[in-house]
Amino acid sequence: MKIRFVSYLIMGVLLSFMVAGCGGGGGGGGAPAPATTLGMTASQASLVADNTAAATLTATFSSAVADGTVVNFAVTSGTATLNVTSATTVANKASITVKSGTAGTVVIAATSGGLTANMTITFTAVAPGTLALSASPNSLLADDTATSMLSATFGTAVPDGTTVNFAVVSGAATLSAISATTVANTASLTVKSGIAGSVTVTATSGAISGSATLTFTAPPAGTFVIPVSVSQPSVVANDVATSTVIADLTGHNVPDGSTVTFAVASGTATLSATSALTSGGKASVTVKSGTAGVVTVSASFTASGGGTSTGTSPSIAFVLATGLAATASKQVALANNSDLITITASFETPVTNATFTATPVVIGGSNGANALFINNTNSITVNSTGAAVPTLSTTISSGSIGGTIITVTSGTMVGSVYIKFIRQPTAVDVSVALTSASTIGALQYNLTNSAGWNYAVNSAVPQNAAAGSTIFAQQDVLGTTTTVGLINAAGFVPTAMPIEQLTYTLNIGNPANLGVLPVFGISSAGITAETPAFGAIALTPLNFVITLHFNTDTF
Repeated sequence: MKIRFVSYLIMGVLLSFMVAGCGGGGGGGGAPAPATTLGMTASQASLVADNTAAATLTATFSSAVADGTVVNFAVTSGTATLNVTSATTVANKASITVKSGTAGTVVIAATSGGLTANMTITFTAVAPGTLALSASPNSLLADDTATSMLSATFGTAVPDGTTVNFAVVSGAATLSAISATTVANTASLTVKSGIAGSVTVTATSGAISGSATLTFTAPPAGTFVIPVSVSQPSVVANDVATSTVIADLTGHNVPDGSTVTFAVASGTATLSATSALTSGGKASVTVKSGTAGVVTVSASFTASGGGTSTGTSPSIAFVLATGLAATASKQVALANNSDLITITASFETPVTNATFTATPVVIGGSNGANALFINNTNSITVNSTGAAVPTLSTTISSGSIGGTIITVTSGTMVGSVYIKFIRQPTAVDVSVALTSASTIGALQYNLTNSAGWNYAVNSAVPQNAAAGSTIFAQQDVLGTTTTVGLINAAGFVPTAMPIEQLTYTLNIGNPANLGVLPVFGISSAGITAETPAFGAIALTPLNFVITLHFNTDTF
């Protein structure tokens, strides 16, 4: 049959082609040994006061404490913003980030039990008429995975959309793009490297430029960044509904039955367990919460020969839903004051009015977005035009970067939804999940995309249930459709997790491609699938679930 021919055709094509801090005295959370001390380090002692560049502060216990031990952080002198005011330990360490928009010296204290450690950070102003380039963090692992955010900030106001060109002038590193455009006088992108050493990057716009130097350090023997995924990015905050957190250690020779430790890294939530054993290279726990807000979960693995590998999950939004369901037309929008998100509330009992309120979410180095409704405030009451109605909606936008919880109330009914506002992205990872109970032996479909977004050749990777499959992807000459094929002789049954991921990059040379986020979809034409025994499987675009993760979405 035709799909068999397509499978053979695909196979044929495939075959042919860290500044030291001061110490205190010990403990927190539990009851540490008397000799335990607490110290704090910072990834940077000095950075730009642009309210974007951030230093990572790490509080470390001198001897072992239980994972999940709480460390509280506070600004005791100066003006600065912490991404969170407390964090829990993983492998005796707890970390947060700090940034400021005010030049001066800032002192941050970390406390746990009766112990305190302090760290001083200096924030410097960007001089008028100059361009300052900062890197956060400026020291990271050379594992070709960990990234640093490069932020070029103008000392004098420039129009949004001003282009800044970036270049690696010494050392070996990879930029996520060669240029970026400004939002609120700052243009940002990321850099990574697989080679240990010093790297200098410049940012240039017109006749002005700035530079930053980063240090990439060789990973400890046997360590790696653990990819952590979640089954549900949005969950009802009823202390019952859960999301599964999955740590993927495949490809690192980790024996089945190895212990992976999990902890709530930020937010308020409860894990089903603080550790789990690997099976098939993966370990998982579930997370739930009775508090509306955003949560991340960390995973860590310590090898028998030493060396601890860690990773952190994407954001999980716990939302309210009592008598109404709040939804967003999209979860991510550009922070340009014009990219609108429609918030809709559906009520169990029709209403004549409801109040929509936007609250910034502090997470992942972001203070959250100051999102405004059409009345240019953070709250709006929407009225029906007459009789009670089952749904009410309004729109919201933001010129600042970060996450926001939208809460809708009407009488005793309440619901919420989490949305994000990001800088103009230059790359996006496209994950594709498949809803089918059939065993898939071969699959082919056409993935459509907005103009200006180019498939990164050889970036397609099979994942989760489809791991180990042979994959093929090729974009057409128009740059708007990618034919994706996947073959698995043994077959696999799809789960809720993605079966493959592809990366696309933005052609930033064309201004028409900027100021709008791309749309991806599955064409109704060209979908073919079969079992390992060549039995036909009927699929439609409704069987595919597409998830986008932009390179500027870091919270």
